[in-house]
Amino acid sequence: MTFGERLRGLFAAPVEKGMTAGSVVALPFWPGFPTAHPDRPAASAESLAAVIRAVALYADALASLPIAAVRRDPDGGAATSVPVPALSAWSYAHKELIGADALLTGNGYALIDPQTSALSTHPASHVTPETDRRTGLVWYRVRALDEMTPERIVRANFVVHLRYRVWKDPRFGVSPLTMGKPSADAALESTETMRALFANLSQAGVLLTAPGRISKETAEALKATWEEKFGGGNKGRTAVLGDGLTAERLETFNANDSQLVELCRYSVAEIARIFGTPMVLLGETTTTNFATAIETSRQFTLNALKPFLIRVADELSAKVLTPKQHAAGVRVEFDASGLTLSPGRETSEYLGALVSQGIMAPNEARNLLGLPDVPEGNLLRTPAGASPAAPKEPEPSEPSEPAP
Repeated sequence: MTFGERLRGLFAAPVEKGMTAGSVVALPFWPGFPTAHPDRPAASAESLAAVIRAVALYADALASLPIAAVRRDPDGGAATSVPVPALSAWSYAHKELIGADALLTGNGYALIDPQTSALSTHPASHVTPETDRRTGLVWYRVRALDEMTPERIVRANFVVHLRYRVWKDPRFGVSPLTMGKPSADAALESTETMRALFANLSQAGVLLTAPGRISKETAEALKATWEEKFGGGNKGRTAVLGDGLTAERLETFNANDSQLVELCRYSVAEIARIFGTPMVLLGETTTTNFATAIETSRQFTLNALKPFLIRVADELSAKVLTPKQHAAGVRVEFDASGLTLSPGRETSEYLGALVSQGIMAPNEARNLLGLPDVPEGNLLRTPAGASPAAPKEPEPSEPSEPAP
């Protein structure tokens, strides 16, 4: 081997066993990839306040909700928890990052350590899905966060690939900002219109009038004196005018006259439709009261957040669990039950009804609230007005006829 070949080998990307560097090619651009593209709106739309809030709703839920590997009995009953160190050690920040990447780019990635099985979220901008020409299998080209470490090729079974939405090709995810590009562009343009309007706004607040003609120098001196004494933090002070001067207050800019309020609501509504989030959760509370806010939050959990969490759990089950655990019926699940009930009275009435009807033991309800067990709290209560069923008396058996 020549010196040049050895030198090139030092800077070549590490290649996993079973493939050659020449057999791996980058996939063509697909919507949702973290590849730069002139038609991709995420680079601008992701700066909108409504987009930031919508992404935070999904990412924070993914990072904060309890996650565990469980085994469920086909005949029903409580699920049995199965310890999986990789899930319990996965930090909040790493789960938040993979969720945010999935929302903004359509794809979020976490690398699995082949030795310890630990999960480490990697930014989507540093991961490129690729395919092997010979086998058609998907691999991942991973660039390190520092410039000194060379990039490497990682097999798919060592990459947790979270897809927000799947469209046309189930191997890759698509961002909601890409699928709803016209709506995202419209929301962005309405925000830019408001910004430009306020940036170009120039309107006087007070008009000073003299009884006769005054020179330009006098007008500038009066203007400077007025702004010094009554501008900025001196607004509201008493003005004493002389020499026949009069001060007239001009009507200031009215946001309703220019329909800025409606334009702002339209922008929030478009982002809410793209991400499947109620407007009240994005900060638009004009037409919302407490009752409707609780119900819309519940609908968001059931119709938008729950399917997203199921996709995350399915990918984790496929990549983190062992074949033996799969054969035993173990799967990864999120516990989002706490999001379907509002805290306080609604939760109290719900748990109280389950306990009083004998469906749930008192200690089970206390554990859901983070409270310790109490003596005899594992006994189910008998519903009011009901009595335990008396044991059924065995029916007398007919005497057998003697054999002839």
